[in-house]
Amino acid sequence: WVWLHSTECAFNRHADGRPTRMVGTIEAVTFHRNTMEELKTNEFLFRQLADTTRVVPFSFDPGSERFTYIGPQAEQLFGHSLQTWYKAGGWLEVLHPDDIAEGTRFAAAASGKSPKDFQTEFRICATDGRIVWLRQIVHSGSEDDDRVHVRGFLLDVTETKKIEEERERSRSELRELAARIHDARETERTSIAREIHDELGQSLTMF
Repeated sequence: WVWLHSTECAFNRHADGRPTRMVGTIEAVTFHRNTMEELKTNEFLFRQLADTTRVVPFSFDPGSERFTYIGPQAEQLFGHSLQTWYKAGGWLEVLHPDDIAEGTRFAAAASGKSPKDFQTEFRICATDGRIVWLRQIVHSGSEDDDRVHVRGFLLDVTETKKIEEERERSRSELRELAARIHDARETERTSIAREIHDELGQSLTMF
């Protein structure tokens, strides 16, 4: 099967309006149609993937300082309504108070038109009281409309952070244990040396 696109123009018509002479063109558009169908399929699959994972896609307009798109799973994962994310300044309501500078760094870094790719990590406060660590992967740059666009992903890395903190805690405990063992050995050596010295002194005194 071949998809065709036709354009016609009627030059002459009967009194009742029926065309008697027409000129037109026919263009084969099979490749274009197939490409559009593939794009629709890919977009559908991407939407399905984005809506069912713990990765939150987003787009941000630095000019208005607003999100122009945020994945719907943001509401499912963190509890804040999508309206909170979309409204100007709503992003500040979500951020942990100690991480406002780091959490908004991507907006300041996207001020130039040259393409940039970077990552950052910060905390947000979920509506149920949880503190959630996010890793933000960002690409920014100007496009055909000469405006700067920011697109990226928010990844929930809370469990990874917990594992890293637990690993660091274990390392700290091991270092403390090693230090105590070292101190105990040094104390034991000192005690043994003192005992040997005392016994040797007593032996010499007997002679």
